[in-house]
Amino acid sequence: MSLLQQTRRQLLSAAMLGILAISLAGCGANQVPVSSNTDAVQAALKQGKGVLVARKTTLDFYTASHEMLTLPGDARPALTYWLHRDSKKPLILGAWTSSEGHGKRFVGNADYYILEPGFYDLVGFARKTRNKDTVRNLLRARTSLQSTLGFVQFSRTTLPHLERYKEWVPPSYAGATVNGNMITHWYDPGYYADATREVQGDAIFIDFRGVIPYDKSGKGNLASFYIKPGQLLTIGDFDVAYTNGPAETPRPDVWVSPLESITYYFNPQPQHAELQQVMTQMGYPANLVQQVGTAVPIPGMFFQNMKPIGANPPGMGMLTDKLHYLSVTAKSRVLTPS
Repeated sequence: MSLLQQTRRQLLSAAMLGILAISLAGCGANQVPVSSNTDAVQAALKQGKGVLVARKTTLDFYTASHEMLTLPGDARPALTYWLHRDSKKPLILGAWTSSEGHGKRFVGNADYYILEPGFYDLVGFARKTRNKDTVRNLLRARTSLQSTLGFVQFSRTTLPHLERYKEWVPPSYAGATVNGNMITHWYDPGYYADATREVQGDAIFIDFRGVIPYDKSGKGNLASFYIKPGQLLTIGDFDVAYTNGPAETPRPDVWVSPLESITYYFNPQPQHAELQQVMTQMGYPANLVQQVGTAVPIPGMFFQNMKPIGANPPGMGMLTDKLHYLSVTAKSRVLTPS
């Protein structure tokens, strides 16, 4: 292979890597100016609002099952749904479109949300997976569905992923015309090069908004975080797992299944140092950077009688540092405290 051909292939490979890096990191020419963000955030804090920073969720195109980790709060389901405990105003984290309710661009893929202070309760989540066994292995319900925890709904959808293929690069040459004749200075034959493109593939949409959101006292069952007036926070890492029973099919390609157990994983440690570092690198004022804290999503009423059990539980490698997890089953009496 000629040196020129090697160089061209390296450039092609570098270009593809650059495209992927931009698409996954969310950084580029459309980054909102730091001064604009600073003014908006500082004005909201002075007005007694809370400001929460949360990254849009970028699914790993290769596995389509775990979120990529770059900032605190990445280790969470793709879309999480919250309600202000008093006003019941909704908050959706991880969204990419305005119809889903995303915030305003902050740094990289992270958005900021100007919030009313108070408790925000997790009332469900949604994610996509290419693992079709999620529904293939569902048993058909023979009785009416019942659960003290709630329900999970599965439906068919699509999910983008990267596909590798061979792309034909045509021959190229350079030359000059002398007395009507072409004199070639160099010639590079065509070849097939490795390339990557985004395609849509079948996937399963998991809708966890059928969980029972509140107990009788009106407190959140899954998890909640608290933001004070004038506080600037980034959401902490957490994840939710569950087991479910036999399902009904209310309509084609939709399955509804009762929840049998819920497991909540969370990191109780402060996690805002990385965000502060990124803000400093981008030129945010030091006094604003120093205000950033971590909003740890604390376990809800489902787990009120539980204590953290263990660290680094199997299969939870995406959550790091000191981990804790709590579980509750459908037979738990936590829903009806005395």
